[in-house]
Amino acid sequence: MPIYLDEFANADSAFKEQIETEMQRVTANLNLIAKLLKSGLAHPQVLKEFRESVDRVREVGWIAQPGLDSAQGQKTTEMLFAHRTRSALSLLKHLRLELECMNQLPMAVPLRELLEACSSFREAAIARGAVAAGKE
Repeated sequence: MPIYLDEFANADSAFKEQIETEMQRVTANLNLIAKLLKSGLAHPQVLKEFRESVDRVREVGWIAQPGLDSAQGQKTTEMLFAHRTRSALSLLKHLRLELECMNQLPMAVPLRELLEACSSFREAAIARGAVAAGKE
């Protein structure tokens, strides 16, 4: 079966259009949320998580922008990885503090999944030579 380059160009164009449409929809929803927040009825923890989520999206947007403006694909990937690493570190620090303050143990399944994901990430980092196998 022949492969036509036009098919890839059309797919790329459709994907970009889908992203733009989704960003427009999310922007409209964020504007609505901003109006609702002015009522002052949001739960403080939910509001905090919302602000942190919006901050992460904003940071990724700032990181991705130079890659969109020029041919810095690899640099953008490295910057996104560094950003995600900082976010994961921050989240893990918060989780550790919460775990230390808990009167009872958290649900075993999510905690086990988190530990397995951390272990899997560590193994991948070791395999790529990012860290030495014996170093903590």
